[in-house]
Amino acid sequence: MDVLNEMMGTLAVIVAAQIAVFVVVVVVLRRLLLGDTLSAVRRLKDAESELVKKEEAIRQKMEAQEQEVQRKRTADEQELQRRKETVEQDLARTKERMLVEAKLEADKIVSEAQLSKDRLREQLVRETDSKAVEFAGEIFKLVISKEVSEKVNAAFVDELIGALAEVDGGSVHVDGDNAEFIASHKLDPGQKAAMERLIEEKFGAKIRISEKVDEKLLAGVIIKLGSLEIDGSLLSRYREAVGQIKKAV
Repeated sequence: MDVLNEMMGTLAVIVAAQIAVFVVVVVVLRRLLLGDTLSAVRRLKDAESELVKKEEAIRQKMEAQEQEVQRKRTADEQELQRRKETVEQDLARTKERMLVEAKLEADKIVSEAQLSKDRLREQLVRETDSKAVEFAGEIFKLVISKEVSEKVNAAFVDELIGALAEVDGGSVHVDGDNAEFIASHKLDPGQKAAMERLIEEKFGAKIRISEKVDEKLLAGVIIKLGSLEIDGSLLSRYREAVGQIKKAV
C-alpha cells in the first residue's frame, strides 16, 4: 500500500513536472510566435510605408514631367505663334512694298506715256506747223508771179530798213564785226547800201557784210549781226501767222 502510494506520489510529481514543462514550452512558443508576427507586421508596415514613399516620389516625378511637357508645349505654341506673327508681318510688309513699287511703276509708266504723248503731240504740232508754212510757201510760189514776188520782196526789205532805222543802237550790243544778209532775192544795190549805212550808224562800227540768197524765205531778208538776228522774211511772217491761228483756235 505504501509502495502504491509512493508510486502514485512519484507519478504525480512526474505529471506535474511534465505539465510545468508543457506550460513553459507553450509560453515560449507563444512568445516566439507573437514576436515573429509583430516583426512581420512591422516589416509589412515598413514595406507599405516605403511603397507609399516610392509611389509619392513617382507621382511627384510624373507631375514634374507633365509640368515640363506642358511648359515645353506652351513655349512651343508661343514660339509658333511668334513665328506666325513674324511671317504675317513680313508678308504684310512685302505686300505693302510690292503695292507701293507697283504704284510707283504704274505712275512711272503713265508719266512716261504722258510724256511720250506730249512729246509726240509737240512733234506733230511742229511738223504740222512746218507743213503749214511749207504749204503756204508752195501756194505763194504757185499763185504769185515772179514780178509780184519781186515787188513783195522789195516791200519786205523796205519795211525791214524802216524798222532798222527806228532801232536804238545804244540799247543793242553787237558782238563781232561781221554781218550776213540772207535774202530771198538778190538784194537791190540801193537797199543793200541803205542797210549797210544804217548798221554802221546804229552800232558805230565798220562791219564786213556778206550776202546769200535763200529762195525758201519767199520774200524779205534776214540780217545776222554776230549773235543778233533780225528776221524780216515772209517765211517768218507765215510762222507767226500759224502761231496766231493756233491760239485763236
